[in-house]
Amino acid sequence: MSKLTWYTVFLFIFLPFFLNGQNSAHYWLDKAEVEINPAGNRVIIPNVYRTIESDTISLKNIIAQAPHETEVAAKNSNTILTVPMPDGTSEDFRIVLYDMMESDLSAEYPVIKTGYGISTGKDLASIRFDWTYRGFHAFIRTADHTVFIDPYSFDDKVHYVSYYKKDYPAPEAPFTCHLETPSTGTDIFQPVEKSGDCVFRSYRLAIATTGQYSNYHGASNSSQSSLVLSAVTTTMNRVNGVYEQDVTIRMVLIANTTNVFYYNGSTDPYSNNNAGAMLNENQTTLNNVIGSANYDIGHVFGTGGGGVAWLGVPCTSNKAKGVTGSSNPVGDPFDIDYVAHEMGHQWGANHTQNNNCNRNNSTAMEPGSASTIMGYAGICSPNIQSNSDAYFHGVSIQEMNNYIVNSNGNNCDVPIAGFSNSAPTVSAGSNYTIPASTPFVLTAVGSDPDLDPITYCWEQWDNEVNNTMPPTAFNTQGPVFRSFFATSSPQRYFPNLNDLVNNVTPTWEVLPAVSRNMEFRVTARDFNGTAGCTDEDNMIVMVNSGAGPFAVTDPNLPTTWTEGQSETVTWDVAGTTNAPVSCANVDILLSYDGGFTYPVTLASGVPNSGSANVTVPIGTSITARVMVICSDNIFFDISNNNFTIDQASFPDYTMSVSPTERTACGDENAVFSIDVGSLLGYSSPVSLSVSGLPFGVATSFSSNPVTPGNSSTLTISNLNFVPGGTYTLTIQASSATGMKSVNVDLTVLPVPQSITLQLPADNGVDVNLMPTLTWQTDINANLYHVQVATDIGFTNLIVNTTTMSTFLNVDTELLPNTKYYWRVRGYNQSCDGPWATTRIFNTLPCTSFFSGTDVVIPSFGAVDAMLNISHTGDATDINVNNISGTHSFVGDLTFLLIAPDNTQVTLLSNECGGDDNFNFGFDDQSSLTNIPCPPTTGQIFQPVGNLSDFAGSQINGTWRLRIDDNASGDGGMLDEWEIRICAINSTLLPVELISFDAKALDRSIILNWSTALEIDNAGFEIERKAETENEFKTIGWVEGKGNNSLETSYYDFEDKNVAPGIIYYYRLRQLDFDGKETYSEIRSATLQESGEGFLIFPNPVTEMLNVHCLKDISENIPVSVTDIQGRVVLATEMQDCQMSLDLSSLASGVYILKIANQQHRVIKD
Repeated sequence: MSKLTWYTVFLFIFLPFFLNGQNSAHYWLDKAEVEINPAGNRVIIPNVYRTIESDTISLKNIIAQAPHETEVAAKNSNTILTVPMPDGTSEDFRIVLYDMMESDLSAEYPVIKTGYGISTGKDLASIRFDWTYRGFHAFIRTADHTVFIDPYSFDDKVHYVSYYKKDYPAPEAPFTCHLETPSTGTDIFQPVEKSGDCVFRSYRLAIATTGQYSNYHGASNSSQSSLVLSAVTTTMNRVNGVYEQDVTIRMVLIANTTNVFYYNGSTDPYSNNNAGAMLNENQTTLNNVIGSANYDIGHVFGTGGGGVAWLGVPCTSNKAKGVTGSSNPVGDPFDIDYVAHEMGHQWGANHTQNNNCNRNNSTAMEPGSASTIMGYAGICSPNIQSNSDAYFHGVSIQEMNNYIVNSNGNNCDVPIAGFSNSAPTVSAGSNYTIPASTPFVLTAVGSDPDLDPITYCWEQWDNEVNNTMPPTAFNTQGPVFRSFFATSSPQRYFPNLNDLVNNVTPTWEVLPAVSRNMEFRVTARDFNGTAGCTDEDNMIVMVNSGAGPFAVTDPNLPTTWTEGQSETVTWDVAGTTNAPVSCANVDILLSYDGGFTYPVTLASGVPNSGSANVTVPIGTSITARVMVICSDNIFFDISNNNFTIDQASFPDYTMSVSPTERTACGDENAVFSIDVGSLLGYSSPVSLSVSGLPFGVATSFSSNPVTPGNSSTLTISNLNFVPGGTYTLTIQASSATGMKSVNVDLTVLPVPQSITLQLPADNGVDVNLMPTLTWQTDINANLYHVQVATDIGFTNLIVNTTTMSTFLNVDTELLPNTKYYWRVRGYNQSCDGPWATTRIFNTLPCTSFFSGTDVVIPSFGAVDAMLNISHTGDATDINVNNISGTHSFVGDLTFLLIAPDNTQVTLLSNECGGDDNFNFGFDDQSSLTNIPCPPTTGQIFQPVGNLSDFAGSQINGTWRLRIDDNASGDGGMLDEWEIRICAINSTLLPVELISFDAKALDRSIILNWSTALEIDNAGFEIERKAETENEFKTIGWVEGKGNNSLETSYYDFEDKNVAPGIIYYYRLRQLDFDGKETYSEIRSATLQESGEGFLIFPNPVTEMLNVHCLKDISENIPVSVTDIQGRVVLATEMQDCQMSLDLSSLASGVYILKIANQQHRVIKD
């Protein structure tokens, strides 16, 4: 054969193969494994996989053509990447590139590209991919599977394996994780923030590698750093994919992370097989090589020692304390089970497994070894599965979002520009009581303001120590249901519907046979295509062992039904009509596909009696099932086996009515839909009628008679005067083949009458800020709708809620001295009564009194800061706000508030140990009970004692804030504090002053003040008294805002008629329109005398304090710094007109700077 002929035959044989490849993508071809000669070691060997060959040039070109995420959203990208799936199909994705490396690093290693995309055809399918010096890698999520594509062998960039995650073997070497919690005094697990704030944050990531890790990936020296960076990139690209979706953060490799890639395990700074030792080694190494200011989170990869991390450390001085070591540091187990897990600890997440391996009590929400990232999947028997699923449990999301949004994680992030996303909303629904040993289904209701698709993940939310693992039906606490991947369906069946259909009792989904409560959380994730955002809601399922199991009994074995015939469905009621389950009615549903979907309702709202007759609808099946589900509950059962529905044997008609139970208010109409079906072409008209109607009602049919295949609507009206109750009606149909009838229940509800309001009285005054509203009972109402507003039109609602009681304790503090409108109306199930006649009440006045005078806290003993209140009245509510100051070892201090009558309440005592400084406030009504450490957040907390102990006390006199230092050696300074008093029978004016300051400028003194509330405020007289004068004199007038209760008002006044060197005292005389008056605290200021004085900055100071004189000096001036105990800590002389003092070695606190005969207060941070 000639060469020409041989080539012709070759092309003829292989042309169809290449064409088939081009139909999906010309850069992927199936390749028999026997034809692949491995290039390098094989380290990723799934149990089952598809082998493919790539045209690397075409594949790289497609990736290179992809736009950057800042240019276009992935869903709008025109670059399509086709990838081979394990089942022989392919999937197309619209892709974009993103920056996982800082620009300098990317420029140094231009081959490396990272990207993501969303499917062109499958909902909720996404891809993360990279091209590195090791070739192509992809991580694909669909609604049903997790898929990976990795190189066939280490040095092969042409051949690849495509495989399902489930087909990847469990790691041979066990992995251990040791969580270390820093003793910072801060409770990481504070359920303040759950869903996050949807801000897409980026953090600078420094990854170090041990010599052993680098050697594993083929690098023996720094010239081969690209191989190490390739491995790190693939791992972090997959890790980022999870973190971006669940907690909206991205970690970006810093430009010089390769400086901490090491290549000799004997000389590198790490103990490769000792993860605990590497914690401090990594912190020291990254700080020394990278610099603490140049990264936000650090981690080290090794090949031994397992994993260990500190809890909640990014953006702190411990931010590099994270270690992951594995003998096989590649693939999904390393990326997700190990790295994502250990970094999860760093971001504040604890373990979620509920067994005896490193169990964390507050977050042990998953049975066994757990299946989500923060569990111990495969390494802590009994195991649910070998590897973790690539998502976080809801409790992990909550913990990490707490850290990222509300804690230190919010101190060093950089929001990603151009990203905008709104959180979805989700409701878990009501709580329910169900019978024991009975399946149930939970259904969420969710929406997204951006119209993004939503996924739902239902998880059990019980963390008690479980009696037995795997769980049994007799476990009275703890989790008995495992977590599953989120799906697009808002429903989750318990157990899994597939197991119910196949009569399988799953090991990790167990229906309780005992009385117990189970809490569940649904987490809604929006599928934004770039980064997700979440919302969540909880509900409780209460199991009652006095009822159940509720079970379908017929049809339960193979049987045959016929279209159009009447059949009987039976079930075991099992005590479910009794309280507390109280299921009066059930719905009967029909499945044609073996029990997976139930599109047909055979009966709705029929009595839960254990038996009901149904008409078999049109439609045949050999895999029919029946579901009986409680009408107003979540429990159900299905047929154990498929049965058959045969075609009708003669022409006839069918009739079905929906609903079979209708509730209507007396002022409404009741409507029923009647469907008339045709069997085998039956077309004779069908006449309709109804009997059993209560006296006086009117009825009408939209069509009568009805041609089979059509429907009619029955409307029942004139229910206004029908006595409340349930009426059984019979809807009859008549045609040539005979009569049929369906019974329906009509419940008429009487409409509630107008409600009579009781307290507060109309136009009542001095009403508490959290009042109790009361009204008279209406016998026709089982629920009351209550509204409180600041306007007569009720457009600015303050309270808008419902209650079953005839009173409501308002749990939102109202504004003081404000007029409110309130009203109530009754509900009878769905029937609204009329609103009651609106009433008005006025809240009592409240005023804040504040002190900005510095008070020295001695090194040992107590000091009292004084506030004198000249007003009279009986206290009803007292808050203490803005207590701020400096003191090392705050744990030495006790804070007390003492009234003029010597009643005292402990606010705080011996909290936060060695932490420095304080800034907080106290209110009995605060929801915050745990003080964060250091206590400098400015938040309002519940006091140790009860401020309500002051209720009824006379407010007139001197109030004292006592600070007791219980240990010697440390002093400090109280900078300011404030007390807000609400009182009845008082002389308090309806103007709440929240700040007042006097500040000397070059040639004048400026006064600034602000108010939080103004009612009828005419304005402020400015009064001044020089130190040489005996009385205050009016020097100006500032007009007030009149009435302003919605926002803070700001005022200022400049006094230009002042002389240097004189102390001026100022106060405000606030005047009401009716002539009432009140005075502010007194403030003072002094202009520097001409030719004297010094400029001192910055203050507070961290390191260098600068001192400049305002006039040239002719001789050396002594300068010293003393601490609060009077000890000299620095002494020198000023030799010219400026100098700098190095205070960096001093502890944080208050110091006195003495220059000649002048003293200046300096705060050292």
